[in-house]
Amino acid sequence: MTSPRIDGSVISQLKSEVAAIQPLIKSKLGRDWLAGVDQLKEPAKRVVYRGADGDFISESAAKALSDKDRDAMKRVELSPEFYYYTKYGTPLAYVRIWDLAAANGLTDLKGKAVADYGYGGVGQLQLSALMGAKAVGIDVDSLLPALYSEPSDAGTIGGGFVQMVNGFWPAGDGIAAKVGGGYDLFISKNTLKRGYVHPERAANPKYLINLGVTDEEYLTAVYKALNPGGMYIVYNLSPAQNPPDKEFLPMADGRFPFDRALSEKVGFQVLSFDVNDDEFARKMGFAYGWGTTEELQTSIFAHYTILKKPA
Repeated sequence: MTSPRIDGSVISQLKSEVAAIQPLIKSKLGRDWLAGVDQLKEPAKRVVYRGADGDFISESAAKALSDKDRDAMKRVELSPEFYYYTKYGTPLAYVRIWDLAAANGLTDLKGKAVADYGYGGVGQLQLSALMGAKAVGIDVDSLLPALYSEPSDAGTIGGGFVQMVNGFWPAGDGIAAKVGGGYDLFISKNTLKRGYVHPERAANPKYLINLGVTDEEYLTAVYKALNPGGMYIVYNLSPAQNPPDKEFLPMADGRFPFDRALSEKVGFQVLSFDVNDDEFARKMGFAYGWGTTEELQTSIFAHYTILKKPA
């Protein structure tokens, strides 16, 4: 869901989205987070290289290779829009998470640590850092470290800090140590879906997520990564599911992938569980230009779950 640029400016497009979504945002936290768009840098096109194994490396890493090895890779030019929108659309869709966090007591991000599992793009991390947060993105896609390889992409941004960790959390080699703990929020958008983790029917394996650990081990890892009083928020937008006689779409089942009883067994307090958020999602989709009101009634669905580690 990539929006067209206005007057050739990606930031102008993001600002237009801020103006469109503002009437739907109830919290000061959400509005302040959106205001950070004014401080984001206008991106330029980036170049990455893709190997025969499908993995990506940065342009600088490719230049360090021999001519023969570099010529064996595919040069991929990425548009300025791709810097913020990547393959997943506007980073401003994350604003719903901040509205939900605010409704459950979070008033500010200054001095807070936020982990984003399956971050998919740097925009929301930078916006959180501009509010004073330490924002850590976790993802397995090699495109991301190749794309965000310049010093200005991460590190100190505004009053906060951005870090991106590539690998399988928590079971990947050395990944748990890099991610660490002490988080006030552990969030995930459009990654931890029941359809991806526990599909109800046979599904194309390329769409599925293997966490590498049991459900209990995963939830326990999140629990341990949080500070007392910290929240775990999973927000999923989903398309319509195919009828039973058609291919099962894992991405269309956006329910929380873990059982409520197991979440409580691990120690979490359940604040919200698999809450239907279709109404807001459709209003947000209309604001961001994802479709007409009529189209969105049957093309977009949403669920969220909010767990809390007792103080």
